Amino acid sequence: MAEKYGYDISKPAKNAKEVFNINDDVAHIIQSHMWPLTLLHPPTTREAMIVCIADKICAVKETIREWSTDTKLMWRKYLTKLL
Repeated sequence: MAEKYGYDISKPAKNAKEVFNINDDVAHIIQSHMWPLTLLHPPTTREAMIVCIADKICAVKETIREWSTDTKLMWRKYLTKLL
């Protein structure tokens, strides 16, 4: 069964430790940035909380931008049918 993104973030953290030789603090930030999806890895340091909040802000902005683009396209199609 394929794993869903965000639910098991421990593998990328382990991979980063091996490839980039990161320390435990950075590994924890990688593991906890998807919280609350990763209930077992809540952010416990200031840095992890900042990255987690920044991740949420970016996700909301991307979602709003996508919705506004879809809405504009919908209205254009509707208006061109009327004209």
